[in-house]
Amino acid sequence: WRSKRLTGPMVPTDNEYQCHGAPASAIRRKETDMSRLADLHLHTVASDGTWTPAELAAILVSRGIGVFSVTDHDSLASLPEAGRAAQAHGLAFMTGVEFSTQLDGFKIHLLGYGFDPEDPGLHRLAHENEEREAENDRRAVAVLESRGEAVSLDAYDRFEMDPGRGGWKSLQYLVDQGLCRDWRECLRLFFVGPGGIGLPVYPDPDVFIRAIHAAGGRAVLAHPGSGILSADEPESGRPFLDRLLGLGLDGFECFHPENPPSVSRYLAALTDSLDLVRTGGSDCHGSFVPERQVGRPPVRVSDLRLKDIRLLANPG
Repeated sequence: WRSKRLTGPMVPTDNEYQCHGAPASAIRRKETDMSRLADLHLHTVASDGTWTPAELAAILVSRGIGVFSVTDHDSLASLPEAGRAAQAHGLAFMTGVEFSTQLDGFKIHLLGYGFDPEDPGLHRLAHENEEREAENDRRAVAVLESRGEAVSLDAYDRFEMDPGRGGWKSLQYLVDQGLCRDWRECLRLFFVGPGGIGLPVYPDPDVFIRAIHAAGGRAVLAHPGSGILSADEPESGRPFLDRLLGLGLDGFECFHPENPPSVSRYLAALTDSLDLVRTGGSDCHGSFVPERQVGRPPVRVSDLRLKDIRLLANPG
């Protein structure tokens, strides 16, 4: 949902595959590689997850997952450590990010994969989205204070969030003030429900798609089964998908906890017929969203269509 600003060097410097790495085909040199488990949708403390990249990599190894991507919300801050952790554990890794955008006022998430993690255009867009969200959060606290709730904008500005708790600053503050219990209640009460202040206004998808392409990456629609494609008639959402494809979208996240089986089947057939990228992942946030577990749903490399997406892959 949200990014947390972290500091530090932005790219690993000791890997020949670091920015413009081996193509996805590099992990297919052996027939057994096609059966490797993959999780291409994961969050860390750089956004609303509870694990560092090093902690995440160790968990991936324990679950038998050999290919992964960190896709933090509007943040590239964890990519350097994730690349180093991938090297240390012998994992194949691709750069990733999850941008918030909207089409006709409907919020969607776009995943970017295989891009240059130093690209200034992507860093600028991530920073701008962070600023939009931070300002919207301050506005929410100010509105609550004006309504007589037990909050203070001055106290909020001084509040230091704990990345290890997951979530974002305003959520942690409002939970600590006793105004909500979790992220779902926070969103419903203060942002998207009746009387909420609404969400930030994000740029259109083509802004992010063009930037991802300019950085050498590919753009994928995240979890289409969450509000876009219905379980009963996934084909009814095709006009929306076609609009995104017309903007340059490269593919769809076919496998995700919020994609019903009918949606996954529909997207698998669509990506095959149109020669599109097909990805999948758990959308795990550590303990912040405990029902989303690493490696669930199980996805193998043979289930994916990564095409020319670049990987930080062991040359083996």
